[in-house]
Amino acid sequence: MIRFSILGFKGGVGKSTIALLLSMELAKRYKVTLVDRDNLSTISKLFGLKNGLINWIQDRGEENFVAARGNLKVLNMINFSSGVKLPDLSEMASVYKKILDDTEIMITDNPPSLDEFCELEFKAYRMATGEAHCNSIFVTTPGLPLKITLQHMNEVPKVLKSWVPDIKYFKMVAFIINMVRGEVEDVPVSKKVMIPFHPELLYSGLRLDSKLDEIKQLVELVERQIELSLS
Repeated sequence: MIRFSILGFKGGVGKSTIALLLSMELAKRYKVTLVDRDNLSTISKLFGLKNGLINWIQDRGEENFVAARGNLKVLNMINFSSGVKLPDLSEMASVYKKILDDTEIMITDNPPSLDEFCELEFKAYRMATGEAHCNSIFVTTPGLPLKITLQHMNEVPKVLKSWVPDIKYFKMVAFIINMVRGEVEDVPVSKKVMIPFHPELLYSGLRLDSKLDEIKQLVELVERQIELSLS
């Protein structure tokens, strides 16, 4: 299994859009599990998920936290609309292992800040799979969010290593500048993907039939990393 994390330090920059469209494209060729760790559960709502895995471990209520569509499996990690606390790590890992059992590619959609629930998920992933790594895809928009991302992106590996000291590697697979209108300052990073502003996505919201032509460029970068991991 290879894991990709959609990261960004501000809400509203399009992380969930990128996570979903990338997952749906990859699911044409691989068995993909998309883990929704975002506070708003935008993707999970599109798939009709009302509960979260962490909520279910806590109260054993409705098992409505996983949905499947072809080769794509969507897991809602947590529903913040109800009170929730951190579950036991080993119990979480046991359930997580069963969900991830047939997964070839895992993609996580993340909140702007990596909180204690993100920490729990990463530790449970390590316990469930026997190893941990991170292929990061940073998403930002021009202006202040871009500056914040450039300032703080190098802190992510340190945070992950503090959670799981034996993390195998951390690698940036792509740096996405989303909703571009006009000129953008020179950005000193490689593997940039520039996505122009698409008003229809902003006004209609993310849907299961949403499309971005530029996602193909991201897919190429991701599949290059998949090939490297298999070699």
